[in-house]
Amino acid sequence: MAAAGCRLIAGCGRSAVPLLFPDRCRLCGRFFHRQVPAARCGDPLLAEALAPLACPACLAASSPLGAPLCTRCGRAFAGPEDSGHLCDACTRTPLPFRHARAAGHYRGALMRAIHVFKYRGRMEVGRALGGYLFRFFAALSQRLEVDLLTPVPLHAHRMRSRGFNQAWYLVRHWPRHQVGGMGLTLCRDLLCRTRPTRSQVGLAPAQRKANIRNAFAVTAPQRVAGKNILLVDDVFTTGATAAECTRTLLDAGAAAVDVLTLARTP
Repeated sequence: MAAAGCRLIAGCGRSAVPLLFPDRCRLCGRFFHRQVPAARCGDPLLAEALAPLACPACLAASSPLGAPLCTRCGRAFAGPEDSGHLCDACTRTPLPFRHARAAGHYRGALMRAIHVFKYRGRMEVGRALGGYLFRFFAALSQRLEVDLLTPVPLHAHRMRSRGFNQAWYLVRHWPRHQVGGMGLTLCRDLLCRTRPTRSQVGLAPAQRKANIRNAFAVTAPQRVAGKNILLVDDVFTTGATAAECTRTLLDAGAAAVDVLTLARTP
């Protein structure tokens, strides 16, 4: 009887801890209680991934990137859900990759989560985002025929200053048995940066292309030849970086390249 009483008291104590000591949101800094269901949030997948780390207000400010999308670059546009086609930009200037897909819009909770992970080094947020990206990819995997996954690389100078490659960190903890079951191999170093480049943030589209031109090389062409490759990054903006990486991989003999990112700008 005494043991049962102790267990009851301990259980009550554990349930009271979140009420007495609430969590602090990693995105906005507010205190919160973990009591909001994913269905009430804008993007249920993101809400499930970030629920232990983010407050209900932040989780509500999210939205998945849904159809209709450009069939090449993944840009969202208005229209019926089954009306996907090439956007004007891809019609005028075709991009070299096969498909680019992003899990969500680069705004609200997803944008804040990427910022605190990438620029403040909150690795717990990065790991949660990696889980979010995996679940999004798993839903797409039957439509993406890929053999190898590789991240957009950082130059050694940037790697030393930041301490980690955010693109690789997003996928390094993906469940290997599930990844292997998809016939996909994770490769950290298929690409390397041959020179340092300026940050792409704030550059015009033409400046982005010039900044990134000839900035990549394939480390081992024999690993790339004839393979379908999935290129991973955190944010897709103009597609300049993804396009330059794709051209480098195709020149080395890759059969095709698809692009997967956490977020996409409008």
